[in-house]
Formats: sequence, structure tokens, C-alpha cells
Amino acid sequence: MAQLTLQPVTAHDRKWVEQFVTVHWGMPVVAGNYVVYYPHELPGFIALEDGVRIGLVTYDNVHALRFYQKRGFVLAALHRNAMAQARLLKPSIP
Repeated sequence: MAQLTLQPVTAHDRKWVEQFVTVHWGMPVVAGNYVVYYPHELPGFIALEDGVRIGLVTYDNVHALRFYQKRGFVLAALHRNAMAQARLLKPSIP
């Protein structure tokens, strides 16, 4: 069975993160809450399968929200029409 692990993003990983985001999201930036972010410049975690980088760990999905809510976390804010606003900052978002 494959072994999945997480590791913090290091300086050595930054270029890989930039390429991963570009390949999967069309450009090396993401937009949210009226702000443009450069993921390769931010702290984060990389998912590894048997020591090979396979993805980034994010918490921006319904399954993750449900996971945290079941464990007592509280949603602090919900931004209506956030995607429409994000598309103003990053028109390439489908």
C-alpha cells in the first residue's frame, strides 16, 4: 500500500509549487477574498506518496469544511459571490 505523508513547503519546493499551481490552475496566482495570492511564496504543505510530491494540501472544499465542523471548528465567515469577485482579479478562473 502507498504511504501518504505531508511535509511543510520549503525553499527547495517553491519552484515546484509555482509549476504545480500553473499546470493545475492556469497561472501561478490564485484569488480569494478580494486578494491575489502567490502560493509559491506562502507557507503550506505538500502531499507525498512514497516520497514523491503529488499535490498541495488545501482546505477550501466542502468535505474539508464538514471535517472541521464535525470536530468543533466554527466557520467564521462566508463570503457570498466570492468567486465573481475573484474572477475580477483573475479573469482566467472558469
